[in-house]
Amino acid sequence: NKELLLQNDEKEKRTAELTIANKELVFQNNEKEKRAAELKLAEIERIKLVHELLQRNRELEQFAHIVSHNLRAPVANIIGASTALNEMGLTAAEKVTLRNGISASAIKVDDVIHDLNHILQVKSKINEAKEIVNFSELVDDIKASIAHLADKNDVEIKYDFPYINEYFTIRPYLYSIFLNL
Repeated sequence: NKELLLQNDEKEKRTAELTIANKELVFQNNEKEKRAAELKLAEIERIKLVHELLQRNRELEQFAHIVSHNLRAPVANIIGASTALNEMGLTAAEKVTLRNGISASAIKVDDVIHDLNHILQVKSKINEAKEIVNFSELVDDIKASIAHLADKNDVEIKYDFPYINEYFTIRPYLYSIFLNL
């Protein structure tokens, strides 16, 4: 009987130790599951950040492309007209025409910079940046900004918008599209 009582005491101690070990394993398993969930959330956040960075990189590339294309024509006009102003034998009327061209191109550069500032704000204020854009007026602005190039290359720009001449959109983006066309 004494031997059985000793074995029974040992058995109860062992059961208590196993119960404590089991609780520790359950605790460790719960901690592992929490850590796995945290890692999964961290991975989701990392993927989200990578996606946002890629999107911002694409937007910066697009912005750089717009800047280079939209500023090229008016700057070329200013350079051409200012170079021509230095030529001898120009009449007063020709000088006035060249100065007016420089002024118009400088205003166009300012407009482009203003439009580019709008592009920078589009991300946060997409609906506020939209406006009614008149296609004919937009093309007239573009024709004025590239007049020097069109004259130099004997290009005639014709357009007709019989069905729709206005559109609610982001003006700088549409300007860039039309300019590139």
